Amino acid sequence: MKKEYKNEDITNHWDQSKCIHAGVCVRSLPNVYNPKGSPEEVAEKILRHSKALGGISRFTFQMDVNIPHKKLMESIELIGSKVSPLVKDRIRNEF
Repeated sequence: MKKEYKNEDITNHWDQSKCIHAGVCVRSLPNVYNPKGSPEEVAEKILRHSKALGGISRFTFQMDVNIPHKKLMESIELIGSKVSPLVKDRIRNEF
């Protein structure tokens, strides 16, 4: 199954054969799906996607389970304590 989501700024293609949480997008488009960055950079990426798609009500993260547990927990903590508040504040102030 394939779907296309678009507005005047962006077209997002979804292909069920590739979008199975196997990391194909991250490996084949590293400049777009760069999982690294500061909380501010991650928040900015989320906000860019939100603007291009006409708004979002939630976001999810896919995390590699092949990293050390401590690093995984630190990443989850940063999402909750830094990224989410940055995104919420910007969305609240812009609308």
